[in-house]
Amino acid sequence: MNPVTVELLEDPAEFARRAGDWILGEPLSANVLAVQLAGLLSGTRSVMAGSVWALLTEPSGVVTGAAMHTSPVGVFLPRLPDGVADALAAALADAGRPLAGATGEIATVQAFTSAWQRRTGASVRQVMATRLHRLVELVPPTGVPGSARPAGPGHVELAVGWFAGFAADARADEREVASVAATARGRVAAGEVWLWSVAGEPVSLASVSPPAAGVARIGPVFTPFGMRRHGYAAAVTAAAAAAALAGGAAEVVLYTDLANPTANGIYRRLGFEPAMESTRVVFEPAATVGERQPVAAGSTARTATAGAPPGPGRAPRPPAG
Repeated sequence: MNPVTVELLEDPAEFARRAGDWILGEPLSANVLAVQLAGLLSGTRSVMAGSVWALLTEPSGVVTGAAMHTSPVGVFLPRLPDGVADALAAALADAGRPLAGATGEIATVQAFTSAWQRRTGASVRQVMATRLHRLVELVPPTGVPGSARPAGPGHVELAVGWFAGFAADARADEREVASVAATARGRVAAGEVWLWSVAGEPVSLASVSPPAAGVARIGPVFTPFGMRRHGYAAAVTAAAAAAALAGGAAEVVLYTDLANPTANGIYRRLGFEPAMESTRVVFEPAATVGERQPVAAGSTARTATAGAPPGPGRAPRPPAG
């Protein structure tokens, strides 16, 4: 493949202008990035200090990929072309980015992780194997008592607590947990949180993002332990999906933990089908400037160029669905 240049941009507006067409062509795997970007540009999400947006371009100037690092958490990786992981790892390492880990499409994460290990010596641990599902046809559950409603100002503290409960279930690290309260408050204020209530009391929660590149994403979904196994999570998820479709989403997606067969079965019955395998890994210890190995000649703190073949252990790409 042609050499790839990686630019690390700090201005989300510039990144959106230059990467927008590429994101539209990769709407499912890039959804986490697209939702965050849309929220920053609309003012419904706040910029995390030190965040950068990676833009991958061919010599012709054509954008061939993108990634996002919201410090201090890990890098988010959509589905990227074969052979670009070394260039991305070089750019991030040369810029001294303190990566806590990586999340995204599994083959891309595997290739990037191999490249990052070669450059930094960091060890890697998988935290969760996940799967992205897309809604094919919504099939709401029947016979579940209660009804759905958007969360309002009076539900903010409940949402904070339940977002924290989800983070614990998802084995989030302390850096992610620290932002839970602000995230929950912001999403309630933006009208992105739905509750399922029985006799006026909330029993389950689902949040859904506004469409970005046409795709709305559901998550988190949370039901307190004492209220589980009554169908509430399925009901509130269906309500959130219906709201997203009514709001103009062309696609509705969600991630599931592959170690949770109950949740995977629930979403399949609601009409979701697998679209992409993904994973989340952490780097232990996080690489520092002193741990970095020399980068390729010609690299700078802001760009890196490479045309290397895929890293070892690169898994075949699953279909995009």
